[in-house]
Amino acid sequence: AAAARAGLGFFGKNTNLIVPRRGSWLSTLYSWPMIALWLLFGAILCAGIGVLAALLGDRTRRVAHLALAVGFRGIVRSHPFCTFSITGAERLPPGPAILCPNHQSITDVVYLYSLPIHFKWVIRKQVFKLPVFGTFMRFIGYVPIDRDGATELLAEVAETLRSGVPVVNFPEGTRSRSGELGRFRTGAARMAVASQVPLVPIAITG
Repeated sequence: AAAARAGLGFFGKNTNLIVPRRGSWLSTLYSWPMIALWLLFGAILCAGIGVLAALLGDRTRRVAHLALAVGFRGIVRSHPFCTFSITGAERLPPGPAILCPNHQSITDVVYLYSLPIHFKWVIRKQVFKLPVFGTFMRFIGYVPIDRDGATELLAEVAETLRSGVPVVNFPEGTRSRSGELGRFRTGAARMAVASQVPLVPIAITG
C-alpha cells in the first residue's frame, strides 16, 4: 500500500513459480545432498568464473550470478521428482525493481535462480556465514540484512538499484511453517519507496 501511494508505476501482475508439492521424503532425500554438493564444489567453480569475469570488467557481477544460476537450474531440471514451471516471466520489469516472493521453504532460493533475469539477493546475514558460498555471495554483491543497520541497508540497496539490477527480498522475513502466506514486514515497501522503483510480487506455489 505504501508503494502504491508513492505513485510507483508497477504494482501487481505477479510471476508464478510452480514447484514440487511438500511431503515427499524421496524428493527431500535426493534434493539436499545435491544442493549441499553444489554449494560445496559448484560455488568454488563459480567463484573462479566470477573473479575472472570481474577482472575483465564485469562490474555488476552478472557472469558470476549466471554461473551460480546455471548450477541451481541444473539441479531443478535434473531432479527426478520435480516438475517445475514459470508463468508470467514476461511481466518482470526490464530495469531495477524490488522482487517479492513468498517463502515456503529453504529450497525457494534454489527455484528462484530459474528466473530469467540477473538479480541480487537482499537476505538474512546468517546466510553469508555458509562456508565458501557465503563469501561468494558477498563477492557477487548480494546484500545482507542487518536489523541494526536499516539506514546502511537502504543505502546499499539503492546503490544496487541505481546500477540497473533488481533485488529479491522475502517480505515475510522468514519461512512459512504452515504453507500459508505470512504477515509482510515493511522492509520491501520501504526499499521500493526510497528508490522509487516497482514492487513486484512473485508467487511460489507447490
